[in-house]
Amino acid sequence: MGMSDNCKHGACDFSLDEAEHELEGFFCLEASFKGNIECSAQACEKLMDSISMSPAAGDWFEISLLLQEAVNNAVLHGCSNCTDHEVKVTVCSNGSTVEVHVKHNGAAWDWQSEDWDLPDPDSVCGRGLFIIDSYAHEKKISDDGRSMVLIRRLGSD
Repeated sequence: MGMSDNCKHGACDFSLDEAEHELEGFFCLEASFKGNIECSAQACEKLMDSISMSPAAGDWFEISLLLQEAVNNAVLHGCSNCTDHEVKVTVCSNGSTVEVHVKHNGAAWDWQSEDWDLPDPDSVCGRGLFIIDSYAHEKKISDDGRSMVLIRRLGSD
């Protein structure tokens, strides 16, 4: 989907809040950023840097894929890669699971009609939903597609 002509372009202002608790293995990270690829890439990198130093680091690769694909879907399909919209991400762990919450204020997404199967090997896009389905042990998507929760059990395949 192309960038809207009326999108504002500018600095990638985003916030990242970290909360650690007395319970070992528990952490919660929150980020808010403009709904374009440049800003989402910066925010995802910061989130994954924090996760790499947490007890969830053993699942870093899988969490990274889930986070990036969910954010890409929000930015490209919901926000149309436009900084007029905002994406909010929360990544929390209780030591045994990680939950990735992605929410945006862009367009609704009819996720029920999407194909969650692996696309043709020659396809240059369309692998995100397959990746999410492969690495998330549970997924919850709002009816309007603006909110997605992905749950991964730590230390599992």
